Amino acid sequence: MPERVSLELRPLDVLMFRDTRPFAQVATGGESLFPSPRTVAGAVRTWLLRSINPDGFARFRASGCRSTRDVLLGAFGGEVRWITEARLAGPFLTKESQVMLPAPASLMWRKNQDEFPRVITLRPLLDAPPGYEPPEGAPDGFRPSYSREAGDAEPLGAHFVSVHDGMQAFLSGSMELVPQQLTPHRELWDKEPRLGIGVGIRTRAAQEKMLYASSFMRLREDVKFRVEVIASRSDLRDKVQYAISTQPWLHLGGERKIAAVTLAEGDDLLDPDRNWPPSSGRFLTYLATPGRFAGGGWYPSSLAEKCRLVSAVIGSPEAVPGWDVAFNRPLQTQHAVPAGAVYFWEPADGEQDLQDPHGKSIADDPDDQQAGWGVCLRGEWDYVRER
Repeated sequence: MPERVSLELRPLDVLMFRDTRPFAQVATGGESLFPSPRTVAGAVRTWLLRSINPDGFARFRASGCRSTRDVLLGAFGGEVRWITEARLAGPFLTKESQVMLPAPASLMWRKNQDEFPRVITLRPLLDAPPGYEPPEGAPDGFRPSYSREAGDAEPLGAHFVSVHDGMQAFLSGSMELVPQQLTPHRELWDKEPRLGIGVGIRTRAAQEKMLYASSFMRLREDVKFRVEVIASRSDLRDKVQYAISTQPWLHLGGERKIAAVTLAEGDDLLDPDRNWPPSSGRFLTYLATPGRFAGGGWYPSSLAEKCRLVSAVIGSPEAVPGWDVAFNRPLQTQHAVPAGAVYFWEPADGEQDLQDPHGKSIADDPDDQQAGWGVCLRGEWDYVRER
């Protein structure tokens, strides 16, 4: 059975996870995004590999080969195979040791002039309204999500909820959240502007008319990143503890910023839920990390082959850049469904072998699953019915 170790990453400075805008003379600078799963998975794997052999990447680049996984085994030795095969989940934010996740996309603000904002929950309609046209690529029977209280509702925006408070209430399907259970992102991190000037590659001198501004990410003092490492090793904790003892920090994001690494106490974030299958047969999947699906799609086609996708609330796609540390070059920009997306499912006729997706990746590609894309939590739901 796979073992799991939780890591906490505490940045020692501001961080930069570049957006996809080109950084050139016509650009004013870059803005840090929230780190993607592949960015943090790459940083953790690189840290684990360097704890075994600090010179392995130099040997890897000198080989001139193109196959990353095979050459890594040659550069670092066969004993690191568990690192290349380990699964990662994250990054998640923790505030005072409480895991904070993006608010579900199916939650919205309802604002009236005579009352304070309230949080309402969208759920699937029992029947599609006349004239409804489902989104492109939607499976048969897809219906919109709705709330009888919608009115002048609007999206929550960048808010987070605690796993042990608001998220458990949401997944139970029996409670509505209140505004006090929502944490705006500015209470977790700030955007910190910095000024810089371009430097000539050959002269190493400042260049005229190359002043730029960048917006970095600075976590609040009591906020950290958390990453789960899952591998089929009984001594996984010892291996990770050894890496911390030899190198208690790692490079995270652009400009080689540093984050301290420590072991974190585990909780039930990714543990299976015992209430499976639900008595109604209906369940929802909430994306705790951004999801990548087959063909750039907006829902997990592998899960849709076993269940009926009734409805979904997902938000706008995200463009995700990246950097290949092994080859020291940029990665191709990818697009992902943002964390917080919610999918509503019903069992397909005759399906008996569906495994509980709670705490697992529902990405379609095995490599995306390994990097931590599409890690989901599973909950319950019911239809919106007429009064």
